[in-house]
Amino acid sequence: MEQKSQLEAHSITISIGGRSITFETGKIARQANAAVMVRSGDTMLLSTACMGAPLPDANFLPLRVDYQEKFSSAGKTLGGFIKREGKPTEKEVLTCRLIDRPIRPMFEEGFYTDTQVITTVFSYDGIHQTEHLQTKVIALPGVAGQG
Repeated sequence: MEQKSQLEAHSITISIGGRSITFETGKIARQANAAVMVRSGDTMLLSTACMGAPLPDANFLPLRVDYQEKFSSAGKTLGGFIKREGKPTEKEVLTCRLIDRPIRPMFEEGFYTDTQVITTVFSYDGIHQTEHLQTKVIALPGVAGQG
């Protein structure tokens, strides 16, 4: 019996409401415990999940969730005095919470391993909303013993 390599690329396309959504894994972010590229039209998101070592003195789930939208993903550049992106916008903070709240109960009681879930918008076409795509990538395999 042959074992499949974890570095092998996998892709699946589903149709929801007449729009196709493609999930790809194995091409990008191979050092992460789990990574999924989500595409719908020209909108692309990369969601990664990484785990560290278990924390011996922790009595809580150390989970960090980040969602990042860059101006460059929509084809815009910052002009004027401010040339860098500042603190997260209100939309980014609320999207982080939309990701955090559903996945927190998925972790077992007593799971005290440092975990990060980071979602980055690679491109945005102005048609397909990134929040709707992100909610479809809630459970990433390879984290918390899920696969």
